[in-house]
Amino acid sequence: MRPKLVKKILIILKPALLLVVILTADAAAAAVDRTSLRVQNLTCSACLTRIAAGLKAVVGVKGMRADLEQGLLAVDHETAVPAEKIAATITALGYPAQIILSAPTAPATASAFQNSGGGCCPNDAAGPCRAASASWRELFRRYFGKKNRAAVDKDIKD
Repeated sequence: MRPKLVKKILIILKPALLLVVILTADAAAAAVDRTSLRVQNLTCSACLTRIAAGLKAVVGVKGMRADLEQGLLAVDHETAVPAEKIAATITALGYPAQIILSAPTAPATASAFQNSGGGCCPNDAAGPCRAASASWRELFRRYFGKKNRAAVDKDIKD
């Protein structure tokens, strides 16, 4: 091939090659893993708020989802962040965490910080929210008097 023709081809292909390199680097930087953990002592949304605040301080953590009834968390994080670091962070907050699985996930499906499984303690739980609920119920009864107790109890059970 002629040297002038080779130069022209390189001039044309250089931007395309650069674009391929940039896109490849962005895809590698955006690699996301989802780590599923079994977490003890989860009783209410306040627990999830505390865990979310702790995880937000870890660089590379994207978000989490939770199932309070099952005591499960799914934390989405950059691949560079070890799952063990996430489990240690949650455990240090007073919620012992055990890794169930850590696997790659599509960046488009990564969760932002949000809670699911929501609500508060189940009706039969003896957690801190249950105690607060009983206090509010008693305060409500005192305020509205004895004649409304049956209605209050019925509303709370429904």
